[in-house]
Amino acid sequence: MIQIFTTKYFLSAHAIYLGLLGLFLIFLPDNVEKLLQLEANKTVQLLLQLTGGLYFSLAMLNWMIKGTPIGGIYNRPSLIANLSYYLVIIPTLIKFLINQNELSSLLVILAITSIIFGSGFIRLFYKNPTSS
Repeated sequence: MIQIFTTKYFLSAHAIYLGLLGLFLIFLPDNVEKLLQLEANKTVQLLLQLTGGLYFSLAMLNWMIKGTPIGGIYNRPSLIANLSYYLVIIPTLIKFLINQNELSSLLVILAITSIIFGSGFIRLFYKNPTSS
């Protein structure tokens, strides 16, 4: 039987997702401002680029550990870093979306992908470590 959820595939997908999101925020903050219907502002662009740097850093961390065991005591700091990100971002996104009159499809997609990846990291948190 082929196992669909493996640590290597999950961390690879997560690294690619965050890496692309990070690069988009770093190099195209003005486009992100337009997508989110924000007023053009140098401070907002700086914050978007700094956030992109954080996303890209987390992506690189996940890419580097994708082939190693994760779970239990193995790669615990990396697992906790990813998990804590999602434990903060998911409730924040949900609260923001609930309080909006019009839902932004971009933020809904971000919330859904965050729930999917957050659930994956919760699963890894309780999973016995394997290298697959």
